[in-house]
Amino acid sequence: MKSLGIPQQSLVKIGIYLAILLLVAFFGNMESRNKVARLDTEISRVKNEIRKQEALYPVYTRLKAEFDRKVLNELELVQTVPMKQDEVDKATDMINRMATLSGIETTSIQPDPGSLAEDPNQLLVNCEFSGDYFNFREFLKRLGAVPYVKHIQQIVTQEAARGLLYTMKVRLAVLSSNATAAPAPAAAQPAKKQ
Repeated sequence: MKSLGIPQQSLVKIGIYLAILLLVAFFGNMESRNKVARLDTEISRVKNEIRKQEALYPVYTRLKAEFDRKVLNELELVQTVPMKQDEVDKATDMINRMATLSGIETTSIQPDPGSLAEDPNQLLVNCEFSGDYFNFREFLKRLGAVPYVKHIQQIVTQEAARGLLYTMKVRLAVLSSNATAAPAPAAAQPAKKQ
């Protein structure tokens, strides 16, 4: 190297820089190998999770089908039967009685006569109740057994001082004045006041 005219001090600096470069390359290679190893571990974990899910999915579908069967057996499937317009008061009394039997308090039950202008065969009833969630759930099960309940349009739940406050919009099937009344089954008749 002396023949090239490179001083000794420069050769030492070049050697140090080369050593540093080799160390950086070595540690960079080690880091990338570690990343690849971590990715391989993660891929193995995900593959194991997928295999576990594939094994458990048939069990899940069987249990879900059993649960759905139990729910269908527990809930009555009632065919909707329209009521006459003059029976609306009896219907609201019946909803109130169901709430009382279920252990929730009725705040208000207000039929909306204006809803008959939209659809003469459906009456919207605005209801408000308060009480425990599980009692309200029992009330909904009772309400589902009423033949002239067309569907529940909306339920809003809010925190209140005495438990939860439930605001509902229930649609009742009503015979319009120009329709002929079909004979209603015994279940459609509201129970007499005690």
